[in-house]
Amino acid sequence: MKQFSFKKIAEIILFTLVLSLAILLRISNVLHQNFAFTYDVGRDLLALNNIIITHKMGLIGFTTGLQGVFYGPWWYIFLLPAFVLSNGNPSGIIIYMNFIGVITVILGYLLGKKIGGSLLGFMLMIVFSISPLLIAYSSQIWNPNIAPFFVLSTIFILYLIYKKNSPWYFLLLGFITALNIEIEIVFGSIFFIYTTFFTFIYFYKRLNLKKIILYFLGLFLVLLPQLLFEFRHNFIMSKSFLNFLTGKSDAVSSSYNFISAFVIIRDLFSYTIFNNLALVSILSFVFIIILSIYFIFFLKDKSDLWLARKFLITFSFFYLIFSYILLSLFRHTIYDHYFIGEPVVFILLISLLIYELIINKNLIIKIFSILIFIVILILNTVSNNFVSIFNNYTGDASVYKNQIQVIDYIYKTASGKPFKYNVYTPPIFDYTYQYLFLWYGKNKYGYLPTQNSKLDFFIIEPDPGFPDRIQAWLSLRRNDGKMISNKKFPSGIIVQKRD
Repeated sequence: MKQFSFKKIAEIILFTLVLSLAILLRISNVLHQNFAFTYDVGRDLLALNNIIITHKMGLIGFTTGLQGVFYGPWWYIFLLPAFVLSNGNPSGIIIYMNFIGVITVILGYLLGKKIGGSLLGFMLMIVFSISPLLIAYSSQIWNPNIAPFFVLSTIFILYLIYKKNSPWYFLLLGFITALNIEIEIVFGSIFFIYTTFFTFIYFYKRLNLKKIILYFLGLFLVLLPQLLFEFRHNFIMSKSFLNFLTGKSDAVSSSYNFISAFVIIRDLFSYTIFNNLALVSILSFVFIIILSIYFIFFLKDKSDLWLARKFLITFSFFYLIFSYILLSLFRHTIYDHYFIGEPVVFILLISLLIYELIINKNLIIKIFSILIFIVILILNTVSNNFVSIFNNYTGDASVYKNQIQVIDYIYKTASGKPFKYNVYTPPIFDYTYQYLFLWYGKNKYGYLPTQNSKLDFFIIEPDPGFPDRIQAWLSLRRNDGKMISNKKFPSGIIVQKRD
């Protein structure tokens, strides 16, 4: 009993320490106000503010990046509780993103503990906690950045289906997997297709009509808002999506994407596990491929826990192959966020494989595997993460605190007088400043800019590589008032006062 109590207390202490580390690594950007506040964040917060004012949620959200194709409202539904609780404060919403990242860490621990006990649980928990890429995902308000949570949730539900035969898990699986499409349409579509095929092939002996119906009911519930929109608007999005797939305006060769996809996956793996050490990452990738093939096809262990781990190794390994092949055949340019789910799969796969080696009876293999895991921990902490906790860097024009500095300067310079503003920003859309004046300016200084004022502020963000664009923009406005002052901030943002 004493031994059991000591072990339990030690696990609680270790769990608390790792969880505290995960929180600390994610919240540092909030403490320093160093998180990115880009035009799409401003767009989303303006949309949420409109939902609060009108009490209406639309059937579609923002554009997917494919012309004429829109996401559903799920990203706004996901952000709405944080927006309400924080009263629209971007820092509060970043804390919400941090929270989702920490929940992902806990979910990794629970999954590992179920299939390998406390050792595997803590291995997964630690790597999820300190992975530079997952920390970065938890520190920015962007819809693809919640993919780790939903990918790991999908894998966890698959494990529950593997262990239990409840048909209702299929409804949950269909719903959660389909939500990945709402996170990032290309990644989510590939992940949904793969998960569907894998589930139906692996569990074909256990499938029945009820489970199949429940699975696709989950998909239907997620896509219902867009389907209603499509019926109302003569399937406009479906036509746009088909035009994209068959169009040639952005078409690239398969051979180009074959190489491009490999480079993206290699870099993602490197940043996820080894903090961008390319050679170590490539060797480790080969190590993963060889071990995965051995464990899936040649290891003859029949224990229940091993078979559960083999199930997850199989799912993860073949997902990497499936997504790589499919995106290699993609007719259009591929981007990093098309692989946004890969980091979770990398962490799960490499942790499972190292764990199998650690529990091996061969002492040399056991010691070697422990050393590999220790190296992973060192590379992901000392070289990057702990520095970021104390590094209050200036950053560029997209950093939240730099934009707040500009808003404060304008209001203080205006000294309570009415003013208007114009913005030059490389993304063209000035959603960030629209929102910051609406939320921060109004709450702190009590009034909003107005177009009926002679006092005018020009906010000019740097446009690296294209200084002529700024000059052309200023040239068009050379007669818009007399310049009184020209203030340049450390971020590179310039504010001109004109009257």
